[in-house]
Amino acid sequence: MGTRVDITIISDNPTQAAFVTADIEHAMQKWSTGWYPWGSSPGELKKLNAALASGQSMRVSDELRDLLRQSQQLFSASDGYFDPAIAPMVKVWGFDSINRTITSLPDIALLREWAKNHHSIKDVIINGNEIHTAYPDIQLDLGAIAKGYALDLSMKRMQNQHIASALINIGGQVCVMGTPDKQIRTIQIRDSRINASLASLMLENGESVSTSGDYERYFVIDGQRVNHILDPHTGQPVKDTQMATVIAKSATLADAASTAIMAAGRNWQQIAKQLGVSQVLRIDNTGEIQVTAAMYARLVWNQPVLKSHQMVPVN
Repeated sequence: MGTRVDITIISDNPTQAAFVTADIEHAMQKWSTGWYPWGSSPGELKKLNAALASGQSMRVSDELRDLLRQSQQLFSASDGYFDPAIAPMVKVWGFDSINRTITSLPDIALLREWAKNHHSIKDVIINGNEIHTAYPDIQLDLGAIAKGYALDLSMKRMQNQHIASALINIGGQVCVMGTPDKQIRTIQIRDSRINASLASLMLENGESVSTSGDYERYFVIDGQRVNHILDPHTGQPVKDTQMATVIAKSATLADAASTAIMAAGRNWQQIAKQLGVSQVLRIDNTGEIQVTAAMYARLVWNQPVLKSHQMVPVN
């Protein structure tokens, strides 16, 4: 998935812990290839995109089927601010490859046409494990949900192997099971614009935290900062939000919600409510911190860093 995975298991059985770790590592490698739509890898999602583009249906694995179903549900709940069918615009903006260099902005007419006339993941038909659509322009990129889904699947594997206490970190998205040491499950919320910790919090059993931000992948063209998080309604990079951190009981939900809240901009509180997430911290494009009461109550603030921001509590 293009990132580092850290697994911490609390167990008095090192043989079992090593077996579970190896099992999850193998699964992560499979998911990383299978759910990646770009490059030369012959993954399942890339094959599905090819089938959809040619007007054909394809039978997929149970894991990918369930991921697509959850994606459709989250698309509806987020008013379309989360939509894996953003893949064509990901390619237009040059974020389909980490090695691709973009020297000019996309044609504005192309972006306007996308905004007026494009299809979404709701137009994908899931019939059992058979996937098809009537619209061959649909292409899927699961980058805004795949890490969270992989976390949830990994935790289920641990539970099936009777692991009671563990933590997994995939590129900064963290999920906790049981009650590992407080130090292990205390995470930092960073303001990456100034490369400093803004606050810390301790995760509880079953919780996952996800942060999306405009600092992860971006480039500057003609003085314009272009980041990889795109608004599915316009096909253009988000501008109103620098970062969003979400805590939820599902890592899949937390992953998708942090992206949707980024894209929703000033409408983020309504979208968070519809997604059923109450613990949110958002930094807008002016540097103002907006934090829900449920999140605020849990945070230990770095006061010197906090002084450089204006903070606005919200319901």
